[in-house]
Amino acid sequence: MRTALQIIPFYQNRLEVIREQLQREKEKQNPKTSDIEFLDTHFQTLAMQLETEKGQIQGLANEIYQTWKSIKQIRTEQMFNGSGIVLKVPVGSRDKDVSSFEEAKEVDFNFVY
Repeated sequence: MRTALQIIPFYQNRLEVIREQLQREKEKQNPKTSDIEFLDTHFQTLAMQLETEKGQIQGLANEIYQTWKSIKQIRTEQMFNGSGIVLKVPVGSRDKDVSSFEEAKEVDFNFVY
């Protein structure tokens, strides 16, 4: 599976540009139906691709989180108090959509799960 956080802002920006183009096209006195249909189709395709990327990233983040919890449990059972591993997680609810790590911070295994 190929996924990248960098593609999400690209899709978001591109969708905004297409949304503006659609609005301008619709405001014309004689809008071309073919242009509107093309832009609308392109918009819908990009929106689906964006949701697919977000879903893949959310799935990967959940897998990483579950692995981290397992490691933390094993280390706790083995009575290890510290770890040199740092995990970057979104601030707030662990159910939060992780497609944007703008509010992420680094946490030690011993602090947050």
